[in-house]
Amino acid sequence: MKTEISAGGIVYSGSRILMIYDAYGHWTFPKGQVEEGESLEEAAIREVWEETAIRCETVSYLGEVHYDYFMPSRGAVAKTVHYFLLRPISFEDPRPLLTEIKAAQWVDISRVKELSSYENNREIIEKGLKAIAGLSNQASKQ
Repeated sequence: MKTEISAGGIVYSGSRILMIYDAYGHWTFPKGQVEEGESLEEAAIREVWEETAIRCETVSYLGEVHYDYFMPSRGAVAKTVHYFLLRPISFEDPRPLLTEIKAAQWVDISRVKELSSYENNREIIEKGLKAIAGLSNQASKQ
């Protein structure tokens, strides 16, 4: 079985999270393969930029998701996706890279769980939401 390493981001701004509508018809988060010589963090930031035109900075590492898939041209693939919590440093509307995804938009944080249909993302969503809540609590105490 071939292996594949990707990185992506849960990007938040206030009470919104950036989501993409992927080529398979699912709402999820920007991600993509790590290029040679690139760190996981660099790959996550680059992929968000490439897919949505939103520039980001890293807040924290959230963890990884593992799954297997099959492509006729490549066979069985064991994939690991490393996710980072990111915040935008450019505050424009997302511009989706339509050759890779169908749409990109800011979604109210309360809708993320219902929109995300990939079961393997559930745990990373929970980690991201807890991290965002923790940051919000810290900010309100200052």
